[in-house]
Amino acid sequence: LSFLAQASHELVPPEIIEPALRTLVNNFVTERNSSEAIAIGLNAVRELCTRCPLAMSGDLLQDLTSYKKYKDKSVMMASRSLIQLFRTVNPSLLARKDKGRPTESGAPAVKQYGDLNALEHVPGAEHLPGDCDFITQEEFETIRLNQAAEQVEPLRGKKRAVQDMIDLDESSELVSVSQIESLAKRQKMDKEARIESIKAGRWIKKQELRV
Repeated sequence: LSFLAQASHELVPPEIIEPALRTLVNNFVTERNSSEAIAIGLNAVRELCTRCPLAMSGDLLQDLTSYKKYKDKSVMMASRSLIQLFRTVNPSLLARKDKGRPTESGAPAVKQYGDLNALEHVPGAEHLPGDCDFITQEEFETIRLNQAAEQVEPLRGKKRAVQDMIDLDESSELVSVSQIESLAKRQKMDKEARIESIKAGRWIKKQELRV
């Protein structure tokens, strides 16, 4: 799955990626599978669509985002991270209730296949104090934080949505297995921790009874 996501990028025609995307969904994101498999499938879809969002259709996306209220937390979080991604790259594919409130910068422009994003200026540089011929690394970081703040502002008070935005902003160009399996592994670790806690509680209770 990580190889599939890594091989996808904006220069690959979306009609080539779409069959692979649907095969991924049909084999992982189905009620017949375990919650862990569904979460891994949704995470893989997110990583693939981060690199080739045009492969996604509105009907398929709304099927996947319906898992946002799933009983399992890993599945729920994976589905919500997919919603957060498409709020950034193509909110028109989302159901109206999932689009969120508009930001100050307005709806993002949807890039079509083959579009080149040749800029004559650095977006956000107009907010920097003073005029300069070049931008330092610190100023680039200031621009990035300002742009993130514009997207987070409508989500103020919604901790999970803000964290999803941060996670997407920090995603790497390289797709690791942990990016796809992280939520499922975290769930497994939590379960093991609960079991250990229960065992420890029983042991303490036995010691108290002996006393």
